[in-house]
Amino acid sequence: MIKNIALRIEESVNNLDSLNGEIRFTREEQLYLCEHFEPVELCKNEYLLRQGETEKYFYFVEQGILRYWTPDGEDREITVHFAMEGEFAGSYRSMKKGEPSRFHIQAIGKAVVWRMERKHLAGIYSFSLNFNRAVRVFFEDLHSRQANREICLKLPAEERYRYLLQQEKEILLSVPLKLISSYLGITPQTLSRIRRTC
Repeated sequence: MIKNIALRIEESVNNLDSLNGEIRFTREEQLYLCEHFEPVELCKNEYLLRQGETEKYFYFVEQGILRYWTPDGEDREITVHFAMEGEFAGSYRSMKKGEPSRFHIQAIGKAVVWRMERKHLAGIYSFSLNFNRAVRVFFEDLHSRQANREICLKLPAEERYRYLLQQEKEILLSVPLKLISSYLGITPQTLSRIRRTC
């Protein structure tokens, strides 16, 4: 487990963003992040948050993958997002608005996440330009990926798979096929057939 969460966040955000130059947290920012983020270990299939609960924390994924999903009303699960290592996670709208989460967040294998309480997140927002920039970079990247995914879901099944292969290959390498098919909006059988032909 890492010791300085601030340096790990720095590294992740600087790998994502080449537009704004490197972010370097000050000593004060590092101390605040290290003091207010705490590690949480999750077992396979353990929930970080269940649909209908109100989010109280802001998370950073050190190890593992988190799946965001919702039931579709017909005994199926719709996977809407994966939070990978080195990314922020959580039901941000739920935390910000104090409303129930619209989805579950679940570890797909063993995971280590760092969590910060809502009040401490508000605290660092109030004094840290660097942390504000870091969160903005992550949300810009997330927004871009979500927009591309929305477009992708309108494509034929084979093109959806090819898009994932080109743009989000880490998901294909790390996530079970059943969950990938749920993410792509196709059946596991269709995914198996596509994989044989690609």
